[in-house]
Amino acid sequence: LAVLVGVLLLGEHLQAVATGGVVLVLAGIWLIRRPAAATPGVLAPALATGVMIASYTSLDRVGVRLAAPWLYGWVLWVMAAILLGGATRLPALRGRGPGGTPPLPTAMAVGALMTGAYFLVLVALSVAPLAVIAPVRESAIVLVTAWGIWRLRERRGARLRVAGALAIVLGIGLLAFA
Repeated sequence: LAVLVGVLLLGEHLQAVATGGVVLVLAGIWLIRRPAAATPGVLAPALATGVMIASYTSLDRVGVRLAAPWLYGWVLWVMAAILLGGATRLPALRGRGPGGTPPLPTAMAVGALMTGAYFLVLVALSVAPLAVIAPVRESAIVLVTAWGIWRLRERRGARLRVAGALAIVLGIGLLAFA
């Protein structure tokens, strides 16, 4: 969806090599996790998730073109802190949450890594088209696929998923040289 937004709404133009890379990444993602028959109870949230990811990635692309990535990210983080701080004050949300609180060093390390990764995405969106960055951003599926096959022993359809992972890596390689 974000690729379509980049090309159709933001007027981005991709070179032939970049287009081939995007097609390989998207095809690889499809091979790894082919659509399965879904009930309406699963389909609607899945589609809503896809629309939300495409929406915030597209907004990030526009945002980093209007301001420096560090400034745009800082404004987002401050606004999120204000909104989340306010939400935690709501009586209905107090004391609720999964499990316990992680140890402070763990929470800080995870927070720093997440912030750094998001900042790298913002920098990438500031220098490259949305239609290129959005599919590559989902490339963690390659690591998840490898983990599932070798560590969790998910052998069913493994060859097809490995082919999809290789297509993603090849597509990212083409995008790097485009």
